[in-house]
Amino acid sequence: MEEPICQLECDFVKPCEISSGLERVFELLDQDFDIQIPVVEDENFVGCFDVSFMVKFIEGHLPKGSNEVRRYVNREVKKVFIGESKLFHLHYMFKTSTNVFVLEKKQSLGETILKYKGQISKNSFYKQILKRIKADNVSADFLTNILRNRK
Repeated sequence: MEEPICQLECDFVKPCEISSGLERVFELLDQDFDIQIPVVEDENFVGCFDVSFMVKFIEGHLPKGSNEVRRYVNREVKKVFIGESKLFHLHYMFKTSTNVFVLEKKQSLGETILKYKGQISKNSFYKQILKRIKADNVSADFLTNILRNRK
C-alpha cells in the first residue's frame, strides 16, 4: 500500500504569514482566534494546509446568508506563502459540517484563494475529494485521514 506523500506529524512544521483580510473576517465574527497556520513541508510535496484552526473558525460561526463574511474570505485570503516561493498545494479541500471550501492556486497570479463551494451532500463531497486526489496525484489515505481528524 502506498504511503501518504506527507504526514501532519512530520517535523517540518512552521507558522506562515496570512493576509490581513482574514483578520477582518475574525473581526466580523467577533471571535478571538490564533491565526498562525501550521504548514507541513515535504521534499516531494509543495505543502499541505493544516486547516483545523479554519474549521474551528468557520464551523458554528458562519452566520447563515453571511455574504459579507464570504466576500472577505474569497477576496482577501490570498498569497499565503510557505517561505518565499512555495505555495500551498493546488485544490486542497476541507469541510465544515455542511459546507465545503477549496484552497486553489491561481497559476497566473501565483496566489492562493479560499473559495466557498456551498452545501453538498456527504457522498457527493467524498466523490469530489476522490476526483481532486486523482487529478492532483495526492494519496487518498492521506487526505481522508486529515478529513477524519477535522471533525
